[in-house]
Order: sequence, then C-alpha cells, then structure tokens
Amino acid sequence: MSSKKLPVQKRKDIFVALVNAQDTRTMTVGDTQRQIQLDYAITPSQLEEIISEGVEREWLDELAAA
Repeated sequence: MSSKKLPVQKRKDIFVALVNAQDTRTMTVGDTQRQIQLDYAITPSQLEEIISEGVEREWLDELAAA
C-alpha cells in the first residue's frame, strides 16, 4: 500500500513522531525508523515516502508556524 493512501494528517503525524523520536537521540536513526514502522504499522517503503513528502512539503516549518 502506498503511503499516499493514508490520510494527509496521518502522514504528518508519522513524520512528526519520527522527527521527535530522532531528536531524543536515545536510539539510532535506523532504530527510530523501525520503531515508528511498528508503532504505525507501516512498511519501510511507506516511511521513506512519508519522509520524502514531509521534507518536500516542509511539514516541520508548517508545524512551527502553527
């Protein structure tokens, strides 16, 4: 299943959760990605699509502006 089939808000939530997990620096990048995949029941390819989309659409900037 493509990540595009997930609602936009869900994709944003996943992206922000990943960034927050990585910001804690308690796990490696790979470990945080695996944890997010487990937490949200998504595949590695879905997560990669979400990461690309989040960076491209500047979701963190959007969040900071809110």
